[in-house]
Amino acid sequence: METVRKKAGENLRALILAEYRTVELFCHENGFEKGWLSRILSGETDPLFSNAVRLAEALGCTLNDIYPGTKRK
Repeated sequence: METVRKKAGENLRALILAEYRTVELFCHENGFEKGWLSRILSGETDPLFSNAVRLAEALGCTLNDIYPGTKRK
């Protein structure tokens, strides 16, 4: 589970930086707390499902883009 959280954090950071100059700017423009998001980006914790959906919506992506290995075959 820890490797999934770490990979999700890496994916999320890449998605944020592809659209925003900084993580701080993303947080400011979308109403997320920087400390909370930093713990997610580092793989320290997982967001609640509703917050993961909010993150995906803010980035215009799906949860499959954030979480690896979640696609059905």
